[in-house]
Amino acid sequence: MHWFMKEFIVNQKFQGHMIGTLLYRFSENFIKSTLKENWKICINLRSSKGQEEFYHSLGFQTMSVNETGSGMEKMLG
Repeated sequence: MHWFMKEFIVNQKFQGHMIGTLLYRFSENFIKSTLKENWKICINLRSSKGQEEFYHSLGFQTMSVNETGSGMEKMLG
């Protein structure tokens, strides 16, 4: 099963107070609660430039274009 996250945005004056970390952990726990026996989950994430270190601290790995292909999106409306 795949889940996609865009990013967590916390107002700059509130950054550094673990708000983003708590939001992510709550989300991850919810995702884990949907697991069925023998299932695996992949969380795909798209980070804003400069925020990679925050997501690395949550266990995400940067994937190169060579490993995963180009990220793509299509906006409608």
